[in-house]
Amino acid sequence: MNPLLLRNQFKRFINIITAKFALDVPEVEKSTRISKLTEEIFTHLQRNLKVQSIKATEAYKDKNFPRLLETTRKMLIFMVETDNHYEKWVGYFYIQTMLKMNRLYEQWESNLPKQELSCIRFSDFAVWFLKK
Repeated sequence: MNPLLLRNQFKRFINIITAKFALDVPEVEKSTRISKLTEEIFTHLQRNLKVQSIKATEAYKDKNFPRLLETTRKMLIFMVETDNHYEKWVGYFYIQTMLKMNRLYEQWESNLPKQELSCIRFSDFAVWFLKK
């Protein structure tokens, strides 16, 4: 199957499911470290999405991606708050992500010329990480 066609079908399916779950998943109190961290991460992502350039904002005018972020936030927090097994595995995911990102940062930093080490900005790493 054509990859572009498959991607579009997958996005349609995700958008339908997300719209349903957006209405069904309740907000719950964030009482664990994992749910509070999840809330903080998704709030940051959503805030950044809102301040994107006009070009990026146009890409999300159908609201599907912002709804996916919001629904994922609600689902993760709900599962973390109501199921210890999910709480531990989401926490483990964050720990593994942190360890991997630390290694990538160290790798990136070690490839910089010595004169640039005194003026490193995290945003430079983010640009390097997010490029193709």
